[in-house]
This record gives sequence, structure tokens and C-alpha cells, in this order.
Amino acid sequence: MNQYRLYGRQSSGSFAVQVALEEIGVPFERVWIADVYLYMLASWYPGGKEGLHARLPPLRQHAQALSLRPALSRVEADHAG
Repeated sequence: MNQYRLYGRQSSGSFAVQVALEEIGVPFERVWIADVYLYMLASWYPGGKEGLHARLPPLRQHAQALSLRPALSRVEADHAG
């Protein structure tokens, strides 16, 4: 697991930090903010996200990858009940 996470989006100020981390050779995980928004929007799909994932397998893979993040699991648990 990387010590640092870089949150950002394309064409944002996070690129300067990314370059600095790469220059000094520090391992980091890049987390695009759009990933979290896509996951959230898919959960609001009227037919349920299972139906949406059946129609769009890459979206299912995206959701599975995000579900491995501990922070996402904590947020979902907080909002489950």
C-alpha cells in the first residue's frame, strides 16, 4: 500500500504535485475524483446498480475496484442504516 494518495482530476492543480512526487521517487496512489462521483451516480440508478452493471460490465469492474478501498466501505456502512 502506498503511503500517499493524490486526489485530483485531469486538468487540475494536482498535476504539479504528481510531478513532484514522481521526481523524488515517492510511491503514491492516484485517485481520480471522477471515480468516486461515478460510483455514487451509479448507485442512484433507478433500476438498481446490478441492472446497470449487467448492461455495462466495465462499470461493474470500476465499482469492484472502488469497493476495495477502506474509506468507501466505511462511508457505505455509515449510510446503510
